[in-house]
Amino acid sequence: MVDLARDQFSGLEGLYRRFGPVCRLGGYTYLLGPEANQFVFAHSELFSWREAFDVLVPVDGETAMIVSDARRSPPAPPARATGLHSAAIDGYVAIMATHARKTVDSWHPGSEIDLYQEFRRAIRHGTITALFGERLAADEPVFGAQLQIALDLLDQSPLLLPIRKNLPAYKRAITAREKVRDLVQTEVDRRRSADEDSADVLTALVRGRDEDGSGLSDLEIADQVISLIAAGYETTSAAMAWATRAVLVDPAIFEQRASRSRRRRRAGRPRPDRRRPAATVLSGQRGQ
Repeated sequence: MVDLARDQFSGLEGLYRRFGPVCRLGGYTYLLGPEANQFVFAHSELFSWREAFDVLVPVDGETAMIVSDARRSPPAPPARATGLHSAAIDGYVAIMATHARKTVDSWHPGSEIDLYQEFRRAIRHGTITALFGERLAADEPVFGAQLQIALDLLDQSPLLLPIRKNLPAYKRAITAREKVRDLVQTEVDRRRSADEDSADVLTALVRGRDEDGSGLSDLEIADQVISLIAAGYETTSAAMAWATRAVLVDPAIFEQRASRSRRRRRAGRPRPDRRRPAATVLSGQRGQ
């Protein structure tokens, strides 16, 4: 328990090595490792998602799908109406790639780069642009600053969960999330009153209807938007940072990617992106 309080990552690794995929500690049951993950996804009906993901409520909201056991989910119009059909997804990929490319193009040879933070901004802005439009994306710095306050709450030791609501960090997280919700509500109000036919996810959430004609409430829409933004950049940016670092520090991986690019050019296929001159020094600042 001391190791877990000191460092969650190494502490959980220690629990897995000592007790295997299932461990009960401090009133919680930890399912660790690939075996446990496979079991959870294969038997989701055995678990209460609300209780399992209740820790995410200060970020995602009370009605977000990931924290709900309710059978009612957002109205489900045809895939083309939701903006989740294959052509739209290809467009989202292009938007995300453009934001990542702009970030890389801003780096200069000899610079020391915090890859994690750089990609967090890029992916967050790309996620908001692709799913919810340019107006919300213009407020990306506010989304980033306020959501980070809420996300910091999730990084606390699980041993603090029983008293979390009494901590100042919890109150700060709730206040920060309300500021984000106000931004989302302003755009939702505009979409409800506008005649424009935006083919993005936000419009689908605002205009979608169940078979009985009912739609999502403003609270439900805001919770889905905020949870998609948070989920859309937090883990993806970390993965991109580690992947970029691997390319930069491992000559074998760098050569593998360079060889792939050369094969594409020989085959007459367009390059997936344009490259700046290679930086001489690039390093990530985040060590976990």
